[in-house]
Amino acid sequence: MISFKVFKLFFKNDIGNFRYYFLFPVISSLIGGYIIFITLSIMNGMENNLINRFKSFNYINFTSNLDNERLKYFESNNLIRNKGFERISIINTEVNNHSVIVKCFSDLDAFISNKLDDFIISYDSSIKENNVIIGDALAKLLNIQVGDSLVIKSPVDINLSTKYIPYKNVVISHIYDINIYDYDSNYIIASLNTMHDIYINANINYFLDDNLNSSALSDIESSYDSRFNDLLIKSINFEKNIYASLGYFVF
Repeated sequence: MISFKVFKLFFKNDIGNFRYYFLFPVISSLIGGYIIFITLSIMNGMENNLINRFKSFNYINFTSNLDNERLKYFESNNLIRNKGFERISIINTEVNNHSVIVKCFSDLDAFISNKLDDFIISYDSSIKENNVIIGDALAKLLNIQVGDSLVIKSPVDINLSTKYIPYKNVVISHIYDINIYDYDSNYIIASLNTMHDIYINANINYFLDDNLNSSALSDIESSYDSRFNDLLIKSINFEKNIYASLGYFVF
C-alpha cells in the first residue's frame, strides 16, 4: 500500500497522468548503481586474486637476523614456517640454457601443501629424490615436463682456483601455473637438502607466520610491502576509481 502511494507521488501528476520525464533519472540511477556495483565487485575480486596468488608463492614475513634468544622465542611460539633462500642460477637441458631464480626451502612439502598446492597442474608423487618444481611457462620454453631431467649450475659459487662451477642433476616432480609476475617463467623451487651441495655460502632466511605483525618487530621484513604493494595494485585501484566515477556520473 505504501509503495503504491510512493509510486503515485513520484510518477503521476495532479491530474493522474504519468510523468514520463521521471523515467530518465530513475533509469540513470539504476544503471549508475549497477555500474558501480559491477566495477567494485570485479576489481576487488581481481585484487584479492592477485594477493592470493602472491601469498601462495611467497612467505610474507622473513628475517635472517635471529640470535639464539630470538630464535628460541619464535620456535617456542611456533612462528617459524620454513627456512630457505633464493639464488640466481643457470639451468641446462639438452638444447637450452636459461637463467632462473631458485627458491630453496628446508621443508619443501610444507611449502607445497600450505602455499602452492592450489596451483599445481601436474606432478608425479613417486619422484622424491633430487626433485624440483618449475612453472608452466618455463616448462613450455624448455620443452620439458614432469619426469624430465635438467642441470642446475651456480656461477655465484664458482671455485676461482679451479674454475669449477657447482652443478646438480635434478628431476622435475611438479609443474605449477600461478600466472603472476615472472613466477611461471623464471623460478625453480627445490629443497635445501637437494641443493645444499652447490649453494655453498647461502644466507638462510627464516620464514615466519604470515599473520605476524612485522612492523611491531625489528629486523622482520615483509615481502608483501616491498614486492607486491606496488604499481600493479595501484593501477587496479586507479582503474577501479575511473569506472566507479563513471557510474557516479551516470547516477
